Amino acid sequence: MENSVSASKALILGILILGLSQGIASMIDLFPITKIISSILYALIYIVVAYWGVKLLSKKALNLPLKACRIDRVHIERKWLTCGIILPSAVLIILVL
Repeated sequence: MENSVSASKALILGILILGLSQGIASMIDLFPITKIISSILYALIYIVVAYWGVKLLSKKALNLPLKACRIDRVHIERKWLTCGIILPSAVLIILVL
């Protein structure tokens, strides 16, 4: 029974962390910058704050390392970086044409 209480508490904390991450990231709209730059910054801030929140949640609430939650270190592979640049660019070019 103790695990279910801990799991539900972790679930609620996880949802709060995601909401907080989104709230912090959405504050980027307060600055007068272009929509493209603000969208990129929003995504980066959201990812970083959500990662820090999940890291804190796993260590403090669940007493587990990130590896036990199947969250590993970030390693960027060339093929995924290339796809991440080419695919949005291709969509943008198609929309413009």
